[in-house]
Amino acid sequence: MVDPISSAERSSFARKVKVAFVLVVGVSAGMIALQGDASPVVLGGAVVVGLLVGAALVRFVFPGTGEVTSTRSEAEPSGDGPDWDRARRQARNRSDGGTPGDREADRRGGE
Repeated sequence: MVDPISSAERSSFARKVKVAFVLVVGVSAGMIALQGDASPVVLGGAVVVGLLVGAALVRFVFPGTGEVTSTRSEAEPSGDGPDWDRARRQARNRSDGGTPGDREADRRGGE
């Protein structure tokens, strides 16, 4: 059986993806400048600007550090079953008033 991914492994992988993303954008900018017959100074400037744009895009696209935290509380049901069905009916009753049958089933305990 495979163990879950540790937080350190997840952060390391996220860092590698971010670096690769920045490099792809930077090299792409350089290749576009190269295709336009740019001088070496302009080519280097295009790569640097591309790297800066790539870094800004990474901050926008991947705002976190790669850590994943659960937003589900312990009281919140997960999966299937009567608790899940009851929670779904209660949410529907709160949002649109539900149907009389839904409200009656809630009073009987989710039958």
